[in-house]
Amino acid sequence: MEGMAACFERLLRQVAQNPGLPASDLELLAEGERREIVEGFNQTREEYRLDLCFHHMFEQQVERTPHLTALVHGEQRLTYAEANARANRLAHYLRTRGVKPGVRVGLFVRRSADMIVSLLGILKAGGAYVPLHPDLPQARLARQIEETGVPILVTELGLLDRLAESGGRIFCLDRDQALLAAQPDTNPESGATPADPIYVIFTSGSTGIPKGVVTRHENVVNYTQSICRQLKQPVPSSAAGLGFANVSTLSADLGNTPIFAALASGGCLHMIGDEVLMDGQAYGALAEREQIDVLKIAPSHLRALLASGDPAKVLPRKHLIVGGERLRWDVVRQVKEAGRCAIMNHYSPTETTIGCVTCDVDGNMWLESFAAVAPLGRPIGNTVLYVLDRKLRPVPVGVPGELFIGGAGVSNGYLNSPEMTAARFLLDPLNPESGRRFYRSGDRARFLPRGFVEFLGREDDQVKVRGFRVELGEIEAVLSRHPAVKHAVVLLKETPVGDQALTAYLVAPGKPAPGELRGFLGRQVPDYMVPAGFVFLDSFPLNANGKIDRRALAALVHAVTAPEAAPAGSLGPMEEALIGIWREVLGRDDIGVDDNFFELGGHSLLATLVISRVRAAFQVQVPLRSVFEAPTVAGLAEIIAKIQAEAREEEELASLLREVEGLSDEEARKLLDGEA
Repeated sequence: MEGMAACFERLLRQVAQNPGLPASDLELLAEGERREIVEGFNQTREEYRLDLCFHHMFEQQVERTPHLTALVHGEQRLTYAEANARANRLAHYLRTRGVKPGVRVGLFVRRSADMIVSLLGILKAGGAYVPLHPDLPQARLARQIEETGVPILVTELGLLDRLAESGGRIFCLDRDQALLAAQPDTNPESGATPADPIYVIFTSGSTGIPKGVVTRHENVVNYTQSICRQLKQPVPSSAAGLGFANVSTLSADLGNTPIFAALASGGCLHMIGDEVLMDGQAYGALAEREQIDVLKIAPSHLRALLASGDPAKVLPRKHLIVGGERLRWDVVRQVKEAGRCAIMNHYSPTETTIGCVTCDVDGNMWLESFAAVAPLGRPIGNTVLYVLDRKLRPVPVGVPGELFIGGAGVSNGYLNSPEMTAARFLLDPLNPESGRRFYRSGDRARFLPRGFVEFLGREDDQVKVRGFRVELGEIEAVLSRHPAVKHAVVLLKETPVGDQALTAYLVAPGKPAPGELRGFLGRQVPDYMVPAGFVFLDSFPLNANGKIDRRALAALVHAVTAPEAAPAGSLGPMEEALIGIWREVLGRDDIGVDDNFFELGGHSLLATLVISRVRAAFQVQVPLRSVFEAPTVAGLAEIIAKIQAEAREEEELASLLREVEGLSDEEARKLLDGEA
């Protein structure tokens, strides 16, 4: 309040002194406040080593702790020395195929220890890896391969059919082992420098074409040293480090935290299998067995694991790092009540490398009085943050503006797109002579007391869906290519269970079936970009400027898509209960016994909520895969009935065995004689 009063007085004085001054030119900040915000909040200089590449950091750790376990996936365990030797053989082979600094290599493998070994091998060869998600639609996968111009793809047998057109550019990890056997296992001379690319990660693009972000070694090396310092882990370390769980895709930099932090500090990196990834009970059992110390996860994924498993087992022993989405205070309180781990909020656009802002949440709970959700935090080492108005001037504490990010994490920009790079990567807006580059994030934010930053939303139509960055314009562009669709607008809305779902509003006179539209989209965009619902309109509401009124569209949701009652019929009590669970989780009433869960807007995270409620309602241990194998109420009811029947048979057998064990030898002989 004192700050607001001082600003108001300052404005009045300027108006009195120069009545003709445009209101937009009035200065809100006093000189001392400006220095505090621009310089005081950005005292982040750290003497990190930025003269080496990440694979050099890994090699230093190998020298310190060759016999410590570095990678775990299922029953497979690799020591630092073993992982290094395997990566070296791949690196030497890739060098024979022309991989060197600046050359991009496709990495198209499923979650495994081989994924990380391959990543290291590409870096050791001097190349930059391009993570390609195994579940990408064929068209999108082909586009990313073409955009990056990779001369070689590292993959595995189970994925070869997706790469039929790549010809001789393929190296298959489980087929071509003989090619590696003859290669040396010594560290190669990669020739890479800290300024060379380390990876290219694709993000959603508003034009309908994904953007590839090119990140350098020095970006990752700065981040790695910063996060390890926050975790109190020396780099390199002479002792065993923490146990890290990797539960996120490699094709989004959310999942890079455990990879780089673990392998630079003597930690053990656990690659969690897909069959465990979404099941809270299965993951909790693994985390307890393997003693997971650090978990980096998106809030929506965390909520699903906590809902479907024992929170005390799901949560890590020491550090929970949350990123990719807003962190709600109720989730913070749930974690604090159930676990003993510290909570760290993490924020960074892909363009500024994994995590440029962090917040010790449970050490700063006083911020709940200021922020609706947990703040992003303060900048990490060698990072600078500005919150600027539309004229690129700093705004006071508490006043919204656009977040600009500078410093050691700012990447090279967008692959093959100099115009887009120039528009988003600028010279220091407050001090161009410094030569520092800043990324214009498009995120609305404000400073809170003591330099904490609060996220307030977007300046554009970019959203986060299950931790993935999505440009609504990309979905709209793809939908508009459907021959029956004239115009498309996509919005993100919150569901009754706290999930967020995409809804598409269409002007399409022919009203194509939602299943047809989902199939059309699914062939071109990832599943998390396919809307859960489709609303058909004769025309879009317009605002006073003649533009589509998105707020009015959102208000139309209930009027246009008001759910109808489920069809009446002779449903059994199990089907009735399951329909009730689906209604609660999906937030809709128009559900029949033969409706497909995923076509109604369900996804893997919501499936975990269904299973947790099924387990509680029917007292049976239904595996998570049941929803994928039988995605209808009728099908799931059959599975539950079968499990219940098997449980009754097992109990009857156990009861009979207990009865037999209680008989004396003479009673048993009489019983047998009677049966004979």
